[in-house]
Amino acid sequence: MSKILFPVLKPFRSSNLKVDNIHTVYYEESGNPNGTPVLFVHGGPGIAPLESAHQFFDPKAYHVIVFHQRGCGKSRPLAQIKQNTTQDLIRDIEKIRKALNIPKWHLFGGSWGSTLSLAYAQKHPDRCLSLVLRGIFLGRQQELIWFFEKSYIVYPDYFAQYEAILTHEERKNRIKSFGKRLNNKSPFIHMPAALAWCSYIAKCSSLHLEQTILDYIRQESVALPMARIENHYFQNNIFLPENALLKNAYRLKNIPTCIVHGRYDMLCPLKNAFDLKKAMPHAKLTVIPDGSHSAFSENTMIALIKYTESMKFIKA
Repeated sequence: MSKILFPVLKPFRSSNLKVDNIHTVYYEESGNPNGTPVLFVHGGPGIAPLESAHQFFDPKAYHVIVFHQRGCGKSRPLAQIKQNTTQDLIRDIEKIRKALNIPKWHLFGGSWGSTLSLAYAQKHPDRCLSLVLRGIFLGRQQELIWFFEKSYIVYPDYFAQYEAILTHEERKNRIKSFGKRLNNKSPFIHMPAALAWCSYIAKCSSLHLEQTILDYIRQESVALPMARIENHYFQNNIFLPENALLKNAYRLKNIPTCIVHGRYDMLCPLKNAFDLKKAMPHAKLTVIPDGSHSAFSENTMIALIKYTESMKFIKA
């Protein structure tokens, strides 16, 4: 991926954890089995992490755990939204921690991964050594309205392609209308909706279109769970009260926290990071002047690794 990142490593162990009567969650471990534990919390929700997920961590220092959230990647059943809520995911993280006998760990999350990391840490602050967060998403109505209803101001061409499959009437509530299509049993209805949804997000996530990412999320096994699960969470206000993550940020006052956010992030506007920083005065905020939503711009990667390198000395 980049010379900035640590080398690619194969997992030394992978597991499937039955978490309830429907879902089985996949996770894998890499790096140093005796190192400082860190959990990579991927974005989406509904899109599994790339192979590069563990490359943000020094493999000699960290015991890296990467898991696939309910309904996506190697977790099963694929694209399942039943019993798939923020609270379910928090419980899954705890079950993984207990299965691995880890007292405390670092959390590293970007985009939706920052959301879930904050939600987990607020529920279990005594289990967290630190938080490294990127592309802050707080799940507020203003954020959803911006991207799915108003972002045509910046991306009129991409937005027209995104909403093209909707009727004029459906465009009155795009998130709800996409949800009806995404949950239709016919692939002739749900797949065009999934591809439109995912393509729009991919095109807006970087200042320079990343064709490899676009090709990746256009795969049926990637696009459907990503679009269906994201839509499910967004229709349900991410299963948290409005502004809950900011109101409960005081619970994290003793957890070292670093925030990295691109100035030109069009999916999750920079104001999100400033709102979180205001609620967490002790957090360190780095604004990437040429950064977007992508984790893989050069200066964003440099900032993230700077923070993971500093956090690796914090141990339970």
